[in-house]
Amino acid sequence: GLVPFVRSNTGVAELIDHGVNGYVYSDLQELQHLISNVLKLSKGRLNKMRGACISVALNFNHEYGEQLKSNLVK
Repeated sequence: GLVPFVRSNTGVAELIDHGVNGYVYSDLQELQHLISNVLKLSKGRLNKMRGACISVALNFNHEYGEQLKSNLVK
């Protein structure tokens, strides 16, 4: 259940809804800023983002996504 940080010039960036299920950055300064902000997020907000990540994973592998979801609940 990690929140992804992906570079904007990669194909996987298309799967990220910035601030909802991960973060997209264009340079190292922006990445540093984003990481600093994420470290300040509440556990509830992080769990919501993790859940959004799992929802995207379910589109590609239902079994793996369900496994991730059950681990998040624990």
